[in-house]
Amino acid sequence: MIVFEVVKDANGWAVRRDRTMMMPASCRDAAVAAAERMVNACARHGQIAQLHMVGLS
Repeated sequence: MIVFEVVKDANGWAVRRDRTMMMPASCRDAAVAAAERMVNACARHGQIAQLHMVGLS
């Protein structure tokens, strides 16, 4: 399974895959939207993927 995480980091927000930085984002909403697109792209190719929100209260 592929896990995409939206995380708050020192430079703002980021999307990670399997705990590796994939892309920075300017805001939380942009990071969530990008991660959702990645999850949907995986699903279209028959892969199981999930979006996790990490360290957000």
